Amino acid sequence: MELSFKNIKGYNKDIFDEISNFKNVIFNESPESLDSFHYESSTKNNLFTILAYQDKKLVGFKMGYEKKQTVFYSWLGGVHPELRGQGIGKKLMTQQHEYLKEKGYRSVETKTSNNFKEMICLNIKSGFSILGTVINSSGKLRIILRKDL
Repeated sequence: MELSFKNIKGYNKDIFDEISNFKNVIFNESPESLDSFHYESSTKNNLFTILAYQDKKLVGFKMGYEKKQTVFYSWLGGVHPELRGQGIGKKLMTQQHEYLKEKGYRSVETKTSNNFKEMICLNIKSGFSILGTVINSSGKLRIILRKDL
């Protein structure tokens, strides 16, 4: 499987249209308002996104933003359901962390749900520690993880 990667710094409407449609598939969600996703994405500080393509088709992505000067928040990401378990998520994470180290970040944080067990395992295998849990505005339990870079 030949993968190519594309790094995006900041907000780009066309690319975020593609990501919005893709994330609705990978998270098995009903489509959300593009305007809502565009607004939220465009307001993030130092937004950074990595896209993974196979034969020019988007198969995975990882995006995040600066939470504090030395802390990056890995916000959204995923791999197409048919291609999971092939190391694409790990490659996206590795590239993200290399970029963050180059930019001077000291740690990366993320939150996930218990129903994304593969993501929890990948995070722990990649050096993340569980800090705790929080109930989000929708009343869902979220697991907070952090990794020192």
